[in-house]
Amino acid sequence: FMGKDNKEFEEIAQGEELKIIHQMIEKTKSDTAESGTELIMWGWLALAACVCLYALVFLGLPHLAWLPWAVLMPIGAIVQIVKEIKQRKRTRISTYTDHAISSLWLACGMSIFMVAFLAVPLGAVSYKFLTPAISIIIGIAMFTSGQIVEWKLMKICGLVWWLSAVIMMLIHSHLHTGVFAISIILGYLVPGYILRRNYLRK
Repeated sequence: FMGKDNKEFEEIAQGEELKIIHQMIEKTKSDTAESGTELIMWGWLALAACVCLYALVFLGLPHLAWLPWAVLMPIGAIVQIVKEIKQRKRTRISTYTDHAISSLWLACGMSIFMVAFLAVPLGAVSYKFLTPAISIIIGIAMFTSGQIVEWKLMKICGLVWWLSAVIMMLIHSHLHTGVFAISIILGYLVPGYILRRNYLRK
């Protein structure tokens, strides 16, 4: 009888653990849906950087093509940090999945920074491989985030970023920014607005 009771107790405990894990995932889904605004923010900032880059090239200033990224991306990072600090002070509750996704994007963000502002200037990575490399890293972040919160949409967006990286490897580097801009629309803005819409409908 004791063995049977222990088995039932273990089954109940496992059921409770699964329930807690499910609740954590659902909470993170909700937070991510709300942060669809973050995807929208980063999407528009990156798209603005692409437009500014083309404008500088058109004006005969290709040597300043790095400037829009150097200005707009830190602005986005500052806004993101301030928002997260305010959110943590307001909720004071953070799940394991929250930490996992935050760590994932922080690691990918640092990887992009190191490639763009260290590896390329130092000659360790070719400038022609910069946008494909960034697309690969963003694809990892999107696909893994989608896997963590069990959202097929985000995983598809990860595939979009990887596909764009392959396309950029096969075409002339002058066309990379155009492909990258399309990837931003499909892989950032579209899912961002969909997530935001679904969140507001709740």
